[in-house]
Amino acid sequence: MRQASTLAAEARAGILTAVNLSPIDVGYGLMMVSAFGLLYAGEGIAAAFLAVIVGNLVPAVIGRSGQLFAGARPAQTLLIAELLAQVARNADATPDFSVLFAYLAICTILAGSLQMALGLLRAGSVVKYLPVPVLAGYINAVALLIILSAATMILGFPRSITLADMWTGFSSKTLWSAGMGLVLLALMAWVNTHYKKIHWSVAGLFGGIALYYLFSALHGERFGDNLPAVAAITPPWDSLRQFLAGNLPLPVGDLARTVLPYAMAIAMLNAIETLLAAARAEEISGRRCDANQVLIDQGVTNMLGGLIGALPIAPSISRVNIGWDLGGRRFHSLGTAAATAAAIMAFGGPLIHWVPKLVVGAVMVFLAWTMIDAWSQGQIRKLCERHKLEDSLRRQVQTNITIMLAVIAVAFSGHLIAAMFAGALLAMFLFVRDYSRSVIGRSFAGSHRHSVVMRTEQKARHLESAGHCIHVIELNAPIVFGTADRLLNHLTGLSSQIRFLILDCQRVREIDDKGARIFVRIARQLKELGVELHLSFMQPDGPRGSTLKDAGLLQSLPLRHWHADTDQALEAVEETLIAEANFPDRESMDLHHLDITAGLDEAELTILHRHLHADCYPAGGKVFSHGAAGDRFYIVAIGQVEIRLPMADRQGTMRRIAAFPPGVIFGEMAMFNGSPRSADAIAVGETSLWQLSSESLNQLKAEYPEVAGKLMYNIARQLSARLSVTNDELVYATRS
Repeated sequence: MRQASTLAAEARAGILTAVNLSPIDVGYGLMMVSAFGLLYAGEGIAAAFLAVIVGNLVPAVIGRSGQLFAGARPAQTLLIAELLAQVARNADATPDFSVLFAYLAICTILAGSLQMALGLLRAGSVVKYLPVPVLAGYINAVALLIILSAATMILGFPRSITLADMWTGFSSKTLWSAGMGLVLLALMAWVNTHYKKIHWSVAGLFGGIALYYLFSALHGERFGDNLPAVAAITPPWDSLRQFLAGNLPLPVGDLARTVLPYAMAIAMLNAIETLLAAARAEEISGRRCDANQVLIDQGVTNMLGGLIGALPIAPSISRVNIGWDLGGRRFHSLGTAAATAAAIMAFGGPLIHWVPKLVVGAVMVFLAWTMIDAWSQGQIRKLCERHKLEDSLRRQVQTNITIMLAVIAVAFSGHLIAAMFAGALLAMFLFVRDYSRSVIGRSFAGSHRHSVVMRTEQKARHLESAGHCIHVIELNAPIVFGTADRLLNHLTGLSSQIRFLILDCQRVREIDDKGARIFVRIARQLKELGVELHLSFMQPDGPRGSTLKDAGLLQSLPLRHWHADTDQALEAVEETLIAEANFPDRESMDLHHLDITAGLDEAELTILHRHLHADCYPAGGKVFSHGAAGDRFYIVAIGQVEIRLPMADRQGTMRRIAAFPPGVIFGEMAMFNGSPRSADAIAVGETSLWQLSSESLNQLKAEYPEVAGKLMYNIARQLSARLSVTNDELVYATRS
């Protein structure tokens, strides 16, 4: 009974996923043959639905690539449209569809073989390093081109119309069409934001059809054409037979050379979208998959799809999200989605005639709007707030936007292939600049690197013995899809003894939304493993941390685990270890419990107390200033004192170089050397100190030499312990 219920839920998920996305698939089909108007609309729509059928059926049969719902994709479809338009321009007359089929089939098969080769060569991780500005520029260019093409469908103009002709061709009917298109866009936006039970494209299609015929009835005429009547949406069997029989418009070699640039671009886009979708499936399902194996399976899928005239196939994050939200957990839902697409092909043909071009155009415009990259929008927001950014981050944002606009400009001035290869050149430059170094930099154990907080001897010994459970890793590269995935793989091999992981993000210049989502997965997986994650040089409201915050990292990583620098992160972790050790909880220290009074009896403590002077300081109070005379040392009784130096590169900013909690002495080196103070000492909170001046120490030596001798011995022992720790850290750092 339970199994039957599960199968029913899987079937429902597959059916609804295919139905929800079918309006977009119709749009992909029309986009593919847009150079020919509506002449080959049926064949184009069939190619789009064949992509859904093959894209879901093959992975369901193979059963090893995860829950990746697939179909045609906008950028790849636009590349095919450009290829077929080029074929049409080079022909004396409108080519027969069998000619177009040959170009489509060979391009898709070749792209699939290249994609499979990437997987076989274990190059999946390399694809992930495509720089974000290049990819964002290309996707945004595709989105803008789709908007321009779909706008002509809404307004009822021919695809090849010039702006001048469009301006002179405006009429009241055009304005009515534009108004209706805006109403449909508003409807889809509302559904997408406020009503998640149905997909926005379904609302746009059926709501648009109803509004179209209502407006037409009220106005007394129709706004543009409907799609052509199609007896049935079937594969182009005649073209397929001619292709398999070898009846090609050109020799195979010439065809391959013509389509090779398009196939290479499609293979790269397919690989990127496949890996992004696989990463999303891993994120929501919690199951890891082999990226290279996924590429191989998707390559095989495209080769099989190409044989029957399907558009290039790739899974997408949106399809994966929809399938998962509807309950798709197993391969049964993929098979059901394929069967549903086949049913739409078989029985939906006669209904196509009732769909207005205007409605399909509005659906494609909204699709293009959803394609505009969130990272791009974030970069533009940062540029508008550039006065809040550090100089290096501001330059990085300006460079990112310049690269993105360059790719868009090439796409509009030439064609998509030129933009793709221009992007490839930029990608190679950025790869050398940003990713030539590993994202994993130096790493330290907590026993070899400590915070600048000076501890009492007992606590210092405990931290030394327990320090192996603290691990610090310095990150050296931007956190993008490729680097974040590599970091995830690296952290899965952490020692089981590690309880606290600190990621030093000082050298992380940039974080994109894809890298941020993987970062969220890292935090969740570490939490499941019992590892407490801390970030240093990262704040949730900062220019980089805000991307992590928007991705939902605060839900897995509380605010107290975000630190201004690594020293503060180490201090927080050390305090946790000290609290677990159940040391006596003393907010204040008397002379009996100090390390420097070890070995002194009650009478000797009384003598020492007479030579000490007590002082109190408010929060932020200055104990001594840089350059002041070093004529005394201090013992912290209550509160904490920090030693701070001004940072040369940040005017008005102080850096903490040491901190002294209750029970610890400071200021002794300047007193013994007779040198002035080398930094400022600032009270953190209400602070009480004892101080022993050089004059009082000399008096103690003269009157009570045994007490002074014990005191000096204890001070020397503390200094020796501090120097030993510092020496260990320096030796370890130089070897790392």
